[in-house]
Amino acid sequence: MTIDADHVDQPVLLAYAVEQMHNAIHALFSFRLTTIPGDTPRITRLESRYTEIADSIAGQQGTQNGAVARSMPPLWVDATDWLHRLDTQTRDWISATSATPTPERWLTQLDLQWRPQDTVILQRWTDTLERWTAQADQLLGNASTALPVRAACPACGRRWVYRKDNTGEWVRTDALSITRGVGCSCAGCRASWGESQYEFLARVLGCDALPGAELKDAEN
Repeated sequence: MTIDADHVDQPVLLAYAVEQMHNAIHALFSFRLTTIPGDTPRITRLESRYTEIADSIAGQQGTQNGAVARSMPPLWVDATDWLHRLDTQTRDWISATSATPTPERWLTQLDLQWRPQDTVILQRWTDTLERWTAQADQLLGNASTALPVRAACPACGRRWVYRKDNTGEWVRTDALSITRGVGCSCAGCRASWGESQYEFLARVLGCDALPGAELKDAEN
């Protein structure tokens, strides 16, 4: 869906911003479902990304069940820093009692009513939540491999987007990318197409096929 801020009503922009923020909150703080492959594939429930990292840090420190803390490997030093920054920023943004945990602060936002003038802050929160989620996937080893699609997004027309890399520098990247098992998405307008729509999307983009097969090759 194309959203043009100059030609839509504020309530439409607000509804879109709220939906995107809700999705970002669920991605980081709600439990996840995943499929375990096999002769009889089954669906299982995973803890939220936030909970998985917090529990893993406690396990690495040896502080679960009252054990004595110990030094952690470098990866989980990074995870501890990620958790501290996330918790600190959340306390700055969302007022609550000091004992209110970070996930609860965010999940309570799902039930609030928002005003059109809140759209900017909702977008800022969504961008930050999505960045935290991407960092969580890297820490957990869940980061998926995405391949760029070197064409303009058919929804918003963007060819490029700009984002900060791990060093904080702004870099230009392709707006469209494909993730195996997920689909094609635009980092500019967040439009997305499932794998079943690849043939249609290839026709729209004017190419013979999308690079989905390359992702499989990259895993081997």
